[in-house]
Amino acid sequence: MKAAKQADEDGADNAADLHSEAGELKAIADQLKAELRDAKAAAPPTPKAAPAATATTDSPAVPEEQAPQSLAEVDPEQAAKRQKRLKGLKTAYNMAHKQYKEAHAAYERAERNETASADELQAMQVKIDKLKAKADNARDALDALVEEAKADIRAHTGKDLKTLKLEAARAESALADKQQELEQQRSSASEDTLEALSSELQALESETQIARKALKQAVEEQGLAE
Repeated sequence: MKAAKQADEDGADNAADLHSEAGELKAIADQLKAELRDAKAAAPPTPKAAPAATATTDSPAVPEEQAPQSLAEVDPEQAAKRQKRLKGLKTAYNMAHKQYKEAHAAYERAERNETASADELQAMQVKIDKLKAKADNARDALDALVEEAKADIRAHTGKDLKTLKLEAARAESALADKQQELEQQRSSASEDTLEALSSELQALESETQIARKALKQAVEEQGLAE
């Protein structure tokens, strides 16, 4: 977006292209965010945890060291290269697809307005076919690289990306429910009950943090997020 704004200010000829490319890349990032929201909405209710007899609020029930080391063995250099390739393929696809749509629209205008000969229309169609093939090839390469990244996520975490999203959504939902329960009980429950609820809440906070971290690492370090 910064490049597009700068192009506007400088009066660059490709300002419109930069705006279009930035918008399409933002749409991809927004789609990933939407998938997480959908996963949270579809997550089944999490059963309430039974109060622990020896509950205390001194330490979380799920220690931080138990957090899944989702990408601890991933080569940072390899991950950076993949992220660069993903961004390059996204850009290549977006540009090729844009050029294909523009060429197709030009062909339809020429045909409708009868401003081109049969030979010219045929040449335009050849160009359209080449641009479509270029866009399709970039899309196929991008899809293959995304699947490769997802396979690496499974290899390093033992879980697929969908499962990580669902776990994060369930953890968020369970935490919100426990927070609400504690607030409702605060004025009427006994001290022991409040202590147990506080301990459960602290454990859920730790679990939620772990789930968020696992998902964030999996998505970002494998180049699946902007």
